[in-house]
Amino acid sequence: MSDPTKLVFVGAGGHASVLYDIVTEQNYIVQAICTKPSGLISHVFKKIPLVKDRLDPVEFDPDNYKLVNCIGHMPFSTARFDVWNEYKNLGYVFETIISPRSSVSDFAYLDEGVQVMTNATINSNAKIGANTIVNTGAIIEHDVKVGSSCHIAPGAILCGSVSIADGSFIGAGATIIQGVNLQQDTIVAAGSIVTKDS
Repeated sequence: MSDPTKLVFVGAGGHASVLYDIVTEQNYIVQAICTKPSGLISHVFKKIPLVKDRLDPVEFDPDNYKLVNCIGHMPFSTARFDVWNEYKNLGYVFETIISPRSSVSDFAYLDEGVQVMTNATINSNAKIGANTIVNTGAIIEHDVKVGSSCHIAPGAILCGSVSIADGSFIGAGATIIQGVNLQQDTIVAAGSIVTKDS
């Protein structure tokens, strides 16, 4: 087996703790957690070194460490997107994290920093943009296109050939009917059924 990939988590709350569960099942080692001094810190990180505020590229060389964006994505919040931009500008690469208990087609395309959580499904010819979360139990059907920095919340269903533009939030349990196109920064409420373009 190859040496484990060295990761630094940016964020230490609930979303981070779920990602930690996923990476500990694979060939990764979390070397540090970076969070704001006032940030929430899950108890699961008590044995991992903590970096307050921001990473120093001298101490954590972008050539040697990959980042995991552990900030969740909530409607009207830019926090996750801001983390992405800040560290991309410093030369870091964000690791794509895929739960071993998800189902991802060999013919799907996942961009940098995508996170596929437990029991999610991504089917053939789907394309998922950078920094997007496909959360627990979400279903991305064939030929779906999801833009960058989106959140497909737990249990949401995107039927075949749906297109979701950048920055959108699809709430828990929502269903987007086949062929629907949603514009940038769309917010779909939990449990909704969307049958028309917006």
